[in-house]
Amino acid sequence: MLYTESRESSAELLRAVLSHMGRHDATFNPMTYAVWYEYAAGINSAVNQAIEHRLQTEPRLGNAAMASLYQDHIMRASNANTSRISNDLAQLMAKMASSAAATGERAGSFGVQLSSLLAALQTNDRTALPDQLHQAMSDTSNMQGATESLRR
Repeated sequence: MLYTESRESSAELLRAVLSHMGRHDATFNPMTYAVWYEYAAGINSAVNQAIEHRLQTEPRLGNAAMASLYQDHIMRASNANTSRISNDLAQLMAKMASSAAATGERAGSFGVQLSSLLAALQTNDRTALPDQLHQAMSDTSNMQGATESLRR
């Protein structure tokens, strides 16, 4: 969870969190603070609903309740974001690998074509030269497109 509250707003939340924590049995630790912070800030509807539900049967929340709330509604959300980011990165890397492979194939083909052009120039083969030059221009354009795609 990304916390974007201002210093002043977070100071108000601190007072609210301490008030909530003081009315319950859980110890004063970062995990408990995080649960009550998200509750007081109203930034995590799942934790708010779970707390409201628990308070109907358990008026003083203890360490076990806080650990469960943290695990179920804060840590899982963080893990889900991490998993999503990891999947997005894997897809990006796969696209980059595919683009690099395609560029490599085009470069190999371009190298073969340039070798053919060189041979036509060295043998002074005037009949093959126009086709070889035209193909070299086309392949150069293809290589520029492939490297631009890879750059993007």
